[in-house]
Amino acid sequence: MDTNDSQQCTQATQSTAPPKKKTTKKTDAEKEEDKKRKEKERELKKAEKLEEKDVHRTKKKDEAVMELTAYIDARFFTQQPDNGEKMEVNLRHGGLKIEKIESKTPYSIFWGRESNNAIFAPDFESSPPSTSTSTSIKRKRQETPVTQSFLKNPTDHFPTYSRTEPFLYVQISAQDVCDKIASGTFVQHIEEIQKDHHDKKLTVLIEGLDAYWSKTNRSNSTKAQREADALLSQASSSSSQPSRKKGKSTELVFLPERQLVDSTLVEVQLVNQCQIIHSQKQEDTHEYIGRLTAIIAHAPYRRTKPNFDFCPESVKKSKTNDMKQVWANQLIQIHGVTDSIATSITSQYPTFHSLMQYYTNPILDEHTKENILAGIIVGNKTVGTALSSKIYRIFTETDQKRILH
Repeated sequence: MDTNDSQQCTQATQSTAPPKKKTTKKTDAEKEEDKKRKEKERELKKAEKLEEKDVHRTKKKDEAVMELTAYIDARFFTQQPDNGEKMEVNLRHGGLKIEKIESKTPYSIFWGRESNNAIFAPDFESSPPSTSTSTSIKRKRQETPVTQSFLKNPTDHFPTYSRTEPFLYVQISAQDVCDKIASGTFVQHIEEIQKDHHDKKLTVLIEGLDAYWSKTNRSNSTKAQREADALLSQASSSSSQPSRKKGKSTELVFLPERQLVDSTLVEVQLVNQCQIIHSQKQEDTHEYIGRLTAIIAHAPYRRTKPNFDFCPESVKKSKTNDMKQVWANQLIQIHGVTDSIATSITSQYPTFHSLMQYYTNPILDEHTKENILAGIIVGNKTVGTALSSKIYRIFTETDQKRILH
């Protein structure tokens, strides 16, 4: 190969070789711009993680309560001003907002929530942090301009979501409970409340039932004794003496038998899925309302599904052990039934229905039904015949005049 051919080959090789990249140095302004862009990307990723964490984090109860508004029937304040004022002070102390309303259901409370947390969005899927959650958050960010304040608090620019919590609290006086049970309208009254608030779980609180019962019984006994003394005095007086003017006759307050009251309240809880709560005094009532409010406020932020002990409707979806516990709680309301006795009874009759199958069995005689629980072992003792008979009467008695000994 001659010199000319060698030069031509070298030129051909050079022409097919890729051109060398020119290395240009970035200016200070460009470097600064790249730095800001990368810093912004880091902040965006950090904000996304904060959002995802905030959506699923467990809030403190006081913090969650501030999202709620309690809608309280105005009768608490107009008919019972002292009670209503104390209740309001107690609830506002926890940061709860209060609105007084004219409710169809007397002495009732329900709760509403306003929050900018994404878990309350209508299309939000309640699940642990996942791709779907991140997608939901990213979608919301696209709708919301990213600003410095947004990065400091990722939920500041979320829409505010409003909803009514699915719980209803109703307070019924002990006198009203006894009057309605005596007239046979208590269960119907509960059913009417549930019909008016079909989307809410009902909790009924009865304040001072034991005190009212004892006081009324003593009063009736005193009045009856006075009437009897007056009749005896009138009969023993001489017919020659001028008859004295009769004093005003005092009417007795009619009370249903206690076992009828107990069995009706148990029936309402087990059949109508209405939780019955007893309190002894006003302070206990206010404390319970505050505790109930805190549970409702905090429930959506719990990582595990809460077990609303105050709401028996959850029993329908709960495990067998939970159902047995609720059934045991109903038995404990009967005077003389302790925790250990209730546990022993539920071990043999795990549901109310299983016990009622024996109580309503036409083949069994009355004596057998009364003593069906007698002999159940409780520690180193057994359930007595008297208590067994008492429980049977509470669940089956229809005669209002029969006294349970």
